[in-house]
Amino acid sequence: MTFPSVSYLRELYIFRQRGKLHQAIQKGAIVKPLKCQNCYRETKLEGHHPDHKNALDVLWLCHKCHMQYHGLIIRKITPENYPIKRRIAAKFRKFAESKGFA
Repeated sequence: MTFPSVSYLRELYIFRQRGKLHQAIQKGAIVKPLKCQNCYRETKLEGHHPDHKNALDVLWLCHKCHMQYHGLIIRKITPENYPIKRRIAAKFRKFAESKGFA
């Protein structure tokens, strides 16, 4: 019998925490702000979990600030640039559908 890797279990945990956040937004328990909490620009926002232990504790950041927060180089990121991440996302989507999460 083989066991899933620690990184797989961590990603699965994070995936479930994101699901809890999306459910809270849909139910109206959390209201997404209109402006980035760092630069105050009015744009599309991304939720950043400083700590995944509390799914509803989120910083709402624009893409630029979110990438800066993670220390990444700001550039246009597309699925074609990162095929491995695209495959991982597809794997989790398929798993979530099979378990009834999505």
